[in-house]
Amino acid sequence: MSTKAITPQEKKLKDLRKILTVCFIGITLSIILLASLPAFLIDARTAQSVEGTPIDALMTIFVVGLLIMIGVTGIVCLVIYYILKYRLEKDEELFL
Repeated sequence: MSTKAITPQEKKLKDLRKILTVCFIGITLSIILLASLPAFLIDARTAQSVEGTPIDALMTIFVVGLLIMIGVTGIVCLVIYYILKYRLEKDEELFL
């Protein structure tokens, strides 16, 4: 049985992927947990609200805003990964 040798560059990229994945998950969970309290409060007010209030529209905007924030976080993590991957492949110093 032969195993494929992992180059130091591949090991660094694998470690970088793990770090960015953990960061993305941590930020996403923080966003969701911090947003759950206002969402719960808005939902509690709907039970006591008067007819004709735009609570459903506010909740929709709130959820879409959260999804956009999570998407932007993911894009930022991917951009960081590809910038560091490019610099690693060029054998440049990663951190100036």
